[in-house]
Amino acid sequence: MLFKIILRYVAYFVYLFFLVEGSFYLIYRNTWFTFSAIPDYNLTLYQPIKADINSVWGDWNYAKVAKQNTACSDVTIHHNTFGMRYGAVDKKTASPRIVCLGDSYLWGFGIEEGQRWTDILEKDSGVPYLNFGCPGHNPLQYFLVYKQLASQFSHDAVIVSLYPANDFDDMNFSLRELGPYKHLYRPFLGGIYPHYLIQYPFENLEDSPAYYKKIARSRYVFSLDRLKFYLQHLTFTYNFLLSLKSRHHDFYQSGYWKYSKEDLNRLTYCLENLKKISGERPILVITFPSKAELVYYQKVKQKPPLPKDLQHICEKTGVLFFDLFDELTTKTGENPYYLKCNSHWSAEGNRHVAMLLSKNPALKKIIARIQ
Repeated sequence: MLFKIILRYVAYFVYLFFLVEGSFYLIYRNTWFTFSAIPDYNLTLYQPIKADINSVWGDWNYAKVAKQNTACSDVTIHHNTFGMRYGAVDKKTASPRIVCLGDSYLWGFGIEEGQRWTDILEKDSGVPYLNFGCPGHNPLQYFLVYKQLASQFSHDAVIVSLYPANDFDDMNFSLRELGPYKHLYRPFLGGIYPHYLIQYPFENLEDSPAYYKKIARSRYVFSLDRLKFYLQHLTFTYNFLLSLKSRHHDFYQSGYWKYSKEDLNRLTYCLENLKKISGERPILVITFPSKAELVYYQKVKQKPPLPKDLQHICEKTGVLFFDLFDELTTKTGENPYYLKCNSHWSAEGNRHVAMLLSKNPALKKIIARIQ
């Protein structure tokens, strides 16, 4: 009798699951809603792309080989021995090179290797663009990665890729619990400019749930992260919920319009210290909007104030500045420079950014100087 009751409830659950799952599949097939990812039914590559590895800057590219599947891309990721999404590279060389610091837009979210704007510029100019991008990183981490790792590589210039939509909030310790990276060991700036203190959410790197040795052990035990992995790779339902969350997050963040004096001070601190370490090497800072910010601009028709403020900061700090807001704006329809399923650049967007940078007077002057 008990067995029949259990069997009946299992049957109800299976029926309800396939009913809900089928509904979200129909939503996906009829394009009523844009999914940021869809199930690929591939469970062979359960290995996070990044983990908490370094006690100074925190999370870093972890997997040597990993799969990144979204609703509009299916990419295999490779990282070299230094954790860079870049080919084999020596620390020292007599040839000119440019160090690039940034987040997932630099790293190349959803984009095959060879199609990123750094790859295109490297191929066209013959100058290596050493890509030190890492998904989710912020300006404080750019500086610390440069101080602890990238500066060890011989280079002649630095490019910093800033994403205002979340770079300001990601340095603010008071907002840590509201952000998507609260489980990571990562640095924040506390105190008052210019006397900031670097703070960490855990006393030790090993205390982080994303510590790389814990992740390695988790392959052999069931965990919440593993359950999320299964749900993401096996169900439309879970990917629908993730897409809703991502859409809400993108819409309400706007670093081009919503920022404070303290946000600018934190960024100034990072650029000032980066400049000190880089010495006489030129630094070019580039900024760009999210897809949601461009949609917002089409509604309000009001230019954002951030580029003017950043231009002033860069001039005061002694670094070069190039904002891409106007160049990424399209008048109507779907913006081809961004992936349809999320806010990252498409292959066309990467080509467009590479073209814009190749024509930028500041970068052209840097290339002419170091070649």
